[in-house]
Amino acid sequence: MLTVGLNSCPNSQSFLIQLPPEIISQIVDYCPSSSILALSNVCKSMQEVGVRSLYRHLSFTKASRFLKCCYALIRNNGAASSVRGLQINLVDRHILFAFFQILATVLRRLHNLQCLEVLHDGPGFQWALESCYFPHLSLLRTRLPLTQDLINFLSRHSSTISELHLDGQSSIFTLSHVPITLPNLTSFTGNPGFVRFIVQRQDKPRLSSVHMTSLNIMDLEEVEIIEAMKHLQDVAGETLRTVTIVGSGFAGPLARHASNYLTNLKVLGLMHLSFMEIELFSTEQLCEEVKLLLPNLPQLQRLIMGRMHSVSTQTQTLDFAEGHKLVVEFSSICPGLDFVCLPDDTEWNRIRIPNNGSSYFYIWFPEVSQFSVASAWQLLDILCAEGRKYPSWLSLLKLILKEAVGKWYLNEARENASNSENGPDIQESIRTAIETLLNEIDKRVEGN
Repeated sequence: MLTVGLNSCPNSQSFLIQLPPEIISQIVDYCPSSSILALSNVCKSMQEVGVRSLYRHLSFTKASRFLKCCYALIRNNGAASSVRGLQINLVDRHILFAFFQILATVLRRLHNLQCLEVLHDGPGFQWALESCYFPHLSLLRTRLPLTQDLINFLSRHSSTISELHLDGQSSIFTLSHVPITLPNLTSFTGNPGFVRFIVQRQDKPRLSSVHMTSLNIMDLEEVEIIEAMKHLQDVAGETLRTVTIVGSGFAGPLARHASNYLTNLKVLGLMHLSFMEIELFSTEQLCEEVKLLLPNLPQLQRLIMGRMHSVSTQTQTLDFAEGHKLVVEFSSICPGLDFVCLPDDTEWNRIRIPNNGSSYFYIWFPEVSQFSVASAWQLLDILCAEGRKYPSWLSLLKLILKEAVGKWYLNEARENASNSENGPDIQESIRTAIETLLNEIDKRVEGN
């Protein structure tokens, strides 16, 4: 192997600078901020590269730190033109008006901004946005209420916004304004009450996902929910494939009417929101409610369930036998399902297995990372019972379990070896356990 030191090359100091700018930018992107700062002091060319990397995506939670960056953006045209993403999530609740004056000055300089997130509901932010226009803005996420100022901002960017997140707590029914047309909108997140105002028919249908996750989602009247779901089906039924819903349980009006009208969904996300302990539905109860929704969704491929708690609580975890029974029941209702995440966060994938030439059969298999010692043996019983129907599956079962369970045991061995003086003994016991499991698989394969 021929090794050439950088210092032995002619003009070695300019070697890095002579690389294509795209290559230099990719290299710098892998460096920590401290290294980029040091690199920026090497020469003018490296300073330009460092500025582009440091200011590409900005995120702030403190007003004082943000103001320091604002001064740099005002003084340095290169820094301002480098900003592609800006997130403002300030913990300060009381901000002086002078801050918004500086913010407005800075925002007007960000001509290449593509993603803007204002995760604060202070009215001063609307004033700062009032005279701004970003020619390349594609994503807007804000907790600002949907007032006339924000509507005007959306109208100015109607031709560029493709992802819109409106988490504000206002209602559109108090607004006297025509609906906003966003011809390139692909994803909308917010209160379903905003749907009829924001989501309109597109010349080239693009809207593929709607996430109804605003915190005041449960304040809507049922008639408003029905009108919103009908509207979605009318204007986006051809392209809408993903819907996420937050609610107390999965049998509420929003989930029911979404399944009634949006029958072409491929992905359904359901999030149970608990504010008090009495609202902690059991996993079995949530799954029973889901079964009532599935008959209306024959095209469904992915079902994702979860929980959101206002207080720390312990979620009931199903064993693999219970989880397997549930996902099999779901797939019997929706034959196209190939992925299910249960409310206890266990994930199941449906695997297609060849059987006798061109035919196939399917079997549900849990995420490997969720294995435990006890569940591995339980899973072996489940899969062997399924596999007896299809002898060709049993040999493949051995390979899958050998790799999956083997990885789990080995990861546990490494963790215990680093935290215990008895590491070698633990590793030996794990090897023995793996051999025992594989021998049991061999016996069952031979028995069938």
